[in-house]
Amino acid sequence: MIALFFTLCCRPSREGRLEFVSRTMLKATLRIGDLKTFDPAVRDCSIAIGESYIRPFQHKSLESLLLKNSDQWFFVIRERQRVADEFGTNPIATANASADQLRQRYQQCMHWPLDFVVIEAARRGPRLQVRAGHIGSLPIYFHVEERTRTVTLSWDFVDFLGTSRAIDAEIIAHHLSMRTFYSARQPCAGINLLTAGATLYVDMSETSFEYGSLDPFTSTTLADC
Repeated sequence: MIALFFTLCCRPSREGRLEFVSRTMLKATLRIGDLKTFDPAVRDCSIAIGESYIRPFQHKSLESLLLKNSDQWFFVIRERQRVADEFGTNPIATANASADQLRQRYQQCMHWPLDFVVIEAARRGPRLQVRAGHIGSLPIYFHVEERTRTVTLSWDFVDFLGTSRAIDAEIIAHHLSMRTFYSARQPCAGINLLTAGATLYVDMSETSFEYGSLDPFTSTTLADC
């Protein structure tokens, strides 16, 4: 229970300090097979891709954008540089773009000075890539179901408690001894944190996670892979 309390309420910063998690980004369930068949469509305050979905957290300090073409799309949710005057929900901005325009906007997102999360999908494969901002102040946990090739993302660790029953004893020991460290690993095996600047890549057969470089100039889209 003590370890679970620290996992849900606190997380170590990159410098090793415990931080209270008070801000959120999104929840999503993305089946890789849906990315080949369905186009993303905005419905109310969420994005539907067949039976898959992305639900950005609605707050005046956050903004969202969906950019797409016939071959690929990406969605970004990020902290605003200037907080909106109104309180409550903000519509998801949507636009069509050529491959070059999409690549350019993607690079602009990578240079965003505040925190963000980018979800990118390509029909060819199909393939999914999730990239965390270089600040890493907004938590995104993830789990990949290998049998169905389904990726689950959430800011709330509680959403995964029914998914994994295996315990990572080493991580638990570090929490209990108050010697936490900044890592993707979490107390429940199979549930990981998308750390600052990290990239999660998933296709029909492969899953990879890279801590990666915090240098935005090294970021590439799926079209470049």
